[in-house]
Amino acid sequence: MTFFSSLVDAIFGLTPRTTLQAMKPVALPRVAVEPELQSDQEVVLGDTETISNAFAEQSVRGAVNYRAKHAEVLARAKQAFRQYQRSGQPCPVDGVVDRVQNRIDARRPELLTET
Repeated sequence: MTFFSSLVDAIFGLTPRTTLQAMKPVALPRVAVEPELQSDQEVVLGDTETISNAFAEQSVRGAVNYRAKHAEVLARAKQAFRQYQRSGQPCPVDGVVDRVQNRIDARRPELLTET
């Protein structure tokens, strides 16, 4: 069972929830890169930055955040399908599109300031 399937199961109450333990930091594995890429990255690194804290950690965090969001979407989809199975009534398309558009509109200012 993967972390994300466990997360989905916990969201739906399919397995008992457990308290997350504080985790110790772990070292990320070394990544071999071509000399040209290494030169390019040294140019853009700050004085106190290292490759691991500037790029590797950021990549891992991005992947974890992406997968967590994916699990949330999957959980909502499962919940919607279960609701449909119980009621036999699908969600009206216009309502779904309106909710998605509202979420996009709410996030638009935040996303525009990130670039």
